[in-house]
Amino acid sequence: PAWHRRVSRAGLPWGYVSPPLPRRV
Repeated sequence: PAWHRRVSRAGLPWGYVSPPLPRRV
């Protein structure tokens, strides 16, 4: 999804603004 990419780009912890989904890069 797009939100997980935004979180990864920002360098924030997974699940910061999104549910605890599996880290799929």
